[in-house]
Amino acid sequence: MARGAAVWVGVALVACSADAPRTESPDATGAAIASSTAPAREPTGLEPLIRKNVALAESAWATKSTEALAALYTPDAVFVTWGGDGRRQETTAEMVRGLAGFWGGMAAVKMTTTRVVHAGDLAVAEWVVSGTTAERSRVGVAGVSLMWFAPSGLVTREHLYMDEQTVGMQLGEAGIVARPPIVAPTATRWVDASADASGDTAAVELAKTLYVALQRRDDARLAELFAPDAVHIDFSRPDDARGSAAIRAAFAALADAFPDRTITMARAHAGQGHVVVEGLWAGTMTGRLGAAEPTGRGAEVHFVDVLEIEGGVIARLTTYANGVELARAIAPATLPPPSPSPSR
Repeated sequence: MARGAAVWVGVALVACSADAPRTESPDATGAAIASSTAPAREPTGLEPLIRKNVALAESAWATKSTEALAALYTPDAVFVTWGGDGRRQETTAEMVRGLAGFWGGMAAVKMTTTRVVHAGDLAVAEWVVSGTTAERSRVGVAGVSLMWFAPSGLVTREHLYMDEQTVGMQLGEAGIVARPPIVAPTATRWVDASADASGDTAAVELAKTLYVALQRRDDARLAELFAPDAVHIDFSRPDDARGSAAIRAAFAALADAFPDRTITMARAHAGQGHVVVEGLWAGTMTGRLGAAEPTGRGAEVHFVDVLEIEGGVIARLTTYANGVELARAIAPATLPPPSPSPSR
């Protein structure tokens, strides 16, 4: 959890330094992964098993059962997060052991899956962990997990994104400004991203166009891409940016601070008006960001963006990232020690 005078970092995680975003994987393998602009894959029949896995995960959280949660992963599953100490890779046993420590400090806790975008063996699950601590502090933190499934319906790999600074503030750490506890919806929305290949391709191309417009600082094009009443929800920030003008202003501020910013798109999946992008944002802080002076330090921020498209424009952009990664460039002395990462 964050300690001392931690700095809140608002990350606008869609910017690039080339006319087209790169599509290399940020994984340790270094293998290139093309974004999903090809026709969608045929359904694999995994959706019923994915739905069952998600329901059982929620039940494991409600009962604080590490055994039940571990049973939802293959024996050789890999669990990956990113934070102040860089990339962390754990086994299932290591993940549930850390999670048991988090559960131990909670009087009551639950995990609610809010939306699942699925395509073939990949499911992108957005979730909210909520509850009360032993000291009766209220917690409500949003995150997202990218999960790859075996034919058995068990998870073989999970990439988890959440903001540690938000967790720290809600658990009582001093000196942090972050998002207050949120309330999860009561139902899970399911989005099939393996159908309607033509629509999927157009949606991914719109996302790429957004990145190019940000790289060129083309405010007129950005105004065309966002609906006038669009909303950007960045869960590493305490507040939402509401309206096209406010969203564009936030992007411009980040571009001023990190003029050499780049983006690497690891993968993109689209369906039913949604685009999910996983990637790596990087840059050097040579300009001011709010009250923070330039440091000349570099930052790499791993992120997931979920774009909701209505009428050919972006109506809602949701960003999941760990703000402490950007704090490496802005205020490295305030980086928190690793905190237990709630697995979805």
